[in-house]
Amino acid sequence: MLLSLVFALALAEPSLPAGNPPAPAPAAAAPATAQKADDPNEMICHREIVTGSHFATKVCRRKGDMAQKQQDDQDRLRQTQRPSATLSR
Repeated sequence: MLLSLVFALALAEPSLPAGNPPAPAPAAAAPATAQKADDPNEMICHREIVTGSHFATKVCRRKGDMAQKQQDDQDRLRQTQRPSATLSR
């Protein structure tokens, strides 16, 4: 019964007083958010577990550096998986 009450409250729309319409969101906020999402100099921090350790360390990098590192890692992996023409039996 308590569970059904919680679901009913979660699905119910909040009622607003008749005299106060909701305030519109500022139009200038949306482009600034989109611009920040594409900023390559934005710092992003996350936790990584270093090989050979059980402890996670906090690593902070610029968004552009992370994208470049990911591309370099993918290129290196493709290069090692590609059959080499210099190897012969």
